[in-house]
Amino acid sequence: MNFEPGNLHPNAPHLFADLAELLLLSKWIGRDSLHKNDLEELLTLGAISSDEIDNEDASESTAQLTNQSTAERSSRQETQLEDVMVQLEYRSRSLADYYPFSISGETLSSTDTLSDQARVYRMLLSCSRLRSFKKTGVQQRWAKHFTKLSKIALSGLVPSHASVKIFDANSDDRKSYYTTDLRKALKIRFIRLSRG
Repeated sequence: MNFEPGNLHPNAPHLFADLAELLLLSKWIGRDSLHKNDLEELLTLGAISSDEIDNEDASESTAQLTNQSTAERSSRQETQLEDVMVQLEYRSRSLADYYPFSISGETLSSTDTLSDQARVYRMLLSCSRLRSFKKTGVQQRWAKHFTKLSKIALSGLVPSHASVKIFDANSDDRKSYYTTDLRKALKIRFIRLSRG
């Protein structure tokens, strides 16, 4: 699998936790487990998103004004790593059999057996960061499967008399229900929505 981590989001623990799980899932580090120290190395060497850089620059300016030491910057990084570990532990506890990983101490590991629910989790995890997958066609294929899964999920939430349709350009619903002509499809969609 051709996976590139891309920008990190160390100040958004849920996004950084997604990346940690994807690094493990894609075997990016070549092992079936990922230690907190691996994430620390990634933080040190990885590319930080532009939003995060702005936050870090503001912190650096404050650091210069207050003579913040290297130890304090290191403490901030340790807090970011702890936040990620807390997020991973929460997922492991709350999702149980739905979670395709296990966490022990400061190590995240892949599980050997996967339930159908854990497979869905892996697919949703991959869809959360499609830009990191560089193999031709993977992004489009997974996006299509994501919309199909979303249709199933939404069908379970709406009343039984309601119908859920996918508006994506290449979906079966778009071809058979809305038409492939965007102008006509938008009119049909608007008329159906306004009728409630």
